[in-house]
Amino acid sequence: MNNYITQNTTDYHANLIQSLHDKDEATAYLEVALEEYEDDGDSQAFMLALKMLSKHRVE
Repeated sequence: MNNYITQNTTDYHANLIQSLHDKDEATAYLEVALEEYEDDGDSQAFMLALKMLSKHRVE
């Protein structure tokens, strides 16, 4: 069972970093982070999203 899970899943963090290299994906990620911040006021989650963008965004 564990082998099946390992073979059929991907690394979320690695996929997120890769997706942030795309301008449209990065824009969508920031828009969702801002919407969630406006809904729940979780500034730590919003700051994490900004950190991810600043660290991994490639022109």
